[in-house]
Order: sequence, then structure tokens, then C-alpha cells
Amino acid sequence: MFCEKKDIFAQRNQIRRFRSNAMRHVATIFLSLFACITLQAQPFAITWLHHPSTASGDQVWFRTEATLDGDVADATLSVCTTGRVDIYVNERNVTSDVLIPYRENAEPTAVTTDFDVARFLRNGPNTIAVWYAPLDMQTTDRQVAVMLCGRYNSGKRFTIGSDDGWMCHTANRRTTATGEAVDATAYTMKWNSDDIDIATWLPAATLKTDETSEHRRIYDPYMAEKVNKIRPQERIDIDGNTLTYDFGTTFRGWVRVTMRGRKRGERLTIGNLTYTCRAQTDEQAFHKFTIGHQRKVVIKSTEKILPENIFSAEAIEIVPFFRYFCFY
Repeated sequence: MFCEKKDIFAQRNQIRRFRSNAMRHVATIFLSLFACITLQAQPFAITWLHHPSTASGDQVWFRTEATLDGDVADATLSVCTTGRVDIYVNERNVTSDVLIPYRENAEPTAVTTDFDVARFLRNGPNTIAVWYAPLDMQTTDRQVAVMLCGRYNSGKRFTIGSDDGWMCHTANRRTTATGEAVDATAYTMKWNSDDIDIATWLPAATLKTDETSEHRRIYDPYMAEKVNKIRPQERIDIDGNTLTYDFGTTFRGWVRVTMRGRKRGERLTIGNLTYTCRAQTDEQAFHKFTIGHQRKVVIKSTEKILPENIFSAEAIEIVPFFRYFCFY
């Protein structure tokens, strides 16, 4: 009997400790969320990069070469943007998240996110590349701001900012009023690699500002977006030169279409995505920076298109989640 009471008391103590720890954890989350959504009150200087002559909806590639003098112990890449971005160091995507940064209502606030990039850096030249996409059809000189700060194994520190030799090029993808438009014929090289035609790139323009209430910085934990599930279509309907792919249930995310044997310059509409073919053996069309809810997607083409021309059509389900570490 005594042993049974002792066990009961031990279980109760464990429950109390669990509840106490849970409450502290919840409090930490809410405090961190408060910090995440609290706008910066104190002004601070920031140097923005922008393409000198973008049109409405243009997406932009930015890149620079950072030469390091030794092996890196730790390094943080801070990226601020008024739109959405993809970020690469030496051709490697620094995060598995999508639609960076998380924007609940697609508000054009400047948001800064920090990335741990030490594992991507090497002694010698390093390519840092950022793909910027505006929200909707906005045009702004405040496109991206980038800062790389780190420490060598020797203890010496280094800093590379937005005013250190950045180049830019309009991307082969545009943000439209309803979705995105991709011209796969527009640029054939790997924009985020060393294999570029530098003669076609322009020096990025800069804008120095003092950011105050319009800036937000990400803190732990915070909301992010990730690919949750990929599934094929359940049914295909054919109506003349129109293919309709039905995925069975409504999902929030993208449709990815892999096609074969298309003509160069052929133009497809895939829902609210417009895609101009490059005429590779296999090529894929998909959204990158815009998102919507859908169950079916309608595919039309300027050329005759049949189900056998579509190798696969996939629903890519994207969901928000709590990420507990700002550093990836």
C-alpha cells in the first residue's frame, strides 16, 4: 500500500513538473512571437540593393563573390526583403523552407531573416546569390539587403555587405496580377553559379535608408512554410486542346507539371501560371513565389497537347509550421 501511494505521489509530481515546463514553454513561445511581430522602434541604417531598371512585376537575380581568407568557424547571412526570396551560397539553397519570409497577409513590410551558412562557405571565392520576387505587381528600390558576418577559425572576424560588388539581372520569371510567368528561353545558364555571362549583368543599384517602423526581424520560434506532401493527379479530362487534371481534394500549394517533347517558344497556361517552353527533353513548370488553393488545374497550349505530352502533374501541398531555430 505504501509503495502504491509512493507511486501515486511520484506520478503527481511528474504531472506537476510537466505542466510547469509546458507553461514555461508556452510562455516562451508567446514572448518570442511577440518579439517576432513587434516592429523595430529604433531607426538603423540599411543599404538596399535593387535592379536599376525593373518593370512592374519583374523578379531579379542578385549575386556577389565573397573571397574569404581562411576556414570559417561560424557565419550568419542576414537577408532583408520587401518581397520573397530564395537564397544560395555556392549553389546550395540555405534552407528547405519555401515562400521566404513567411507573410501571413502578403504585407510588403521589410522582413529580415538570419541563416547559419558556415557549412556552405569555403576558403577562397564564394558565390552568394539571392532571387528576389516582388509581392503582387509592386515596384520598389527596397528589394533586398544582405549582410554576411562571420569568424574564421583563427578568431578573426569578417563582414560583407550590400555595397560590396553586387551584380543583378532580371530573372526569367515575373510576378503577374494573378500568378507568375516563366520564360525558359530567356536565360540558359545557372544564374547562381560561377558559370555566368557577366557581360549581361549590371551593377546593382544601392539605396541607403534609416529603417524604423516598416522593418520586422524574425526571432525564434516563428512561422515558416514548407512542402508537406506531393501527390499525383487522380483523373484527367480531355476537351479538345485542353487538359484538366483533378487532384481529388482541394489543397493549398503549387502544381508542378513535367512535360516532354514540346517546341521551343510554345506557350502553356497551367492554371494561373504562364510557361514558355525551352524545348528540353524534360522540363518542369511550377510556381515559386505565389500560392493558392486549388483542386483542379487546366492546361492549355499554343500547340496541340495530349496527355502523353505530360509526363506528370503533381500537387505540392504547402503548410505553415513553427520553426524553433532561426539558424538553419
